[in-house]
Amino acid sequence: MQKKIYIITYKLYDYVTRKYLIGGIQTYIRDLCLVCNEAGHQVQIIQISGSEDWTIECDGIKIINKATKSKSLRKSYQRSFNEVYTELNTNDSLFIISTDQMDVKSSGRNVITIQHGIAFDIPGSLIPGVWGKFSILQSMNKFLRCYKNVQRMYNTKRLVCVDYNYYNWFRTLGTIRNEDLVKIVPNYTSSFIDVEKLKTKMNQKSNTKKIVFARRFVDYRGTLLFANVINKMIKENFDIDVTFAGSGPLLEKINSMFENRSNVHFTSFSPCDSIAFHKQFDIAVVPTIFSEGTSLSLLEAMAAGCFPIATHVGGMTNVLLDGYNGRFVAPTEESLYKCLCEVVGMPSSIFAEYVFHAYETVTRAFSKESWKKKWLEIISE
Repeated sequence: MQKKIYIITYKLYDYVTRKYLIGGIQTYIRDLCLVCNEAGHQVQIIQISGSEDWTIECDGIKIINKATKSKSLRKSYQRSFNEVYTELNTNDSLFIISTDQMDVKSSGRNVITIQHGIAFDIPGSLIPGVWGKFSILQSMNKFLRCYKNVQRMYNTKRLVCVDYNYYNWFRTLGTIRNEDLVKIVPNYTSSFIDVEKLKTKMNQKSNTKKIVFARRFVDYRGTLLFANVINKMIKENFDIDVTFAGSGPLLEKINSMFENRSNVHFTSFSPCDSIAFHKQFDIAVVPTIFSEGTSLSLLEAMAAGCFPIATHVGGMTNVLLDGYNGRFVAPTEESLYKCLCEVVGMPSSIFAEYVFHAYETVTRAFSKESWKKKWLEIISE
């Protein structure tokens, strides 16, 4: 049965620039809309954001912006959802809340919330404000964050999680009242290079290892952690060529660290070009400190034939098997440095084995086709 699907979200589309905003959730929701459209469902996006109401159509999808009417975003999200649900709810309608962080509650059986991974696993010392200054306050903050996010699990009757990490965390703290209403749909890679191109890439001989960090330049993504390790390796004359790809508040700082280094580069790329971009590199590093789901950056690096090195944080533990299809490190400079030194000096045959295993992992378990199939099954229930 074809359904009328309403996706409730925020900060997805910029009316001034007439463009979708860049971000993991934004990409996810946009792709989900396209999947629903292709399957013949009617899709509308209800965006709760800004101070004005407006409507626009983009990529065949109608986007309706409902202005926030309260200083409290949570209250605005709930109030707007209630209005939309009351007005549009029918026997063939389905409402999807783009992220559980919107804290929208509903008892409707036709309401699904998406959980994008644990975003509150902040190390105590990194908690902002007075909460991070003393260990007792850090513990209190952790408890309150956990309690709040356990309660969010019960906000709606159906939940889709992007990794098993959140699901298993919840099982230790809460009670899953109905296993059938919790679905795990891991994130996906949009595409991958073909096997022949992968073989050609592995047969290319070069002593210089090309390393890429393709994340937003913020603390919790491990930007400075990675930069400090690379700085040390360059001073020790490792034969490496490094690219920082992205943008963010730490750009100026890391740029100044490598001002006169000809083997360190800064660039950016469009999300739709991610596979082609990553194909240029030998090693991809994803050194997240906290707040990570099934990392799209990690999956796309693996799909492009890169050797993946990641911290054992969040949903990335659902992707890598340390020593088989990549390497795991602790989110510390010492651990990352030791691992990078080992991988850079690894025999080419062993290096290629890791890369092929990583490639097979994403093509079999994290393809976009698999993601689409699982979502369409959920929508048809």
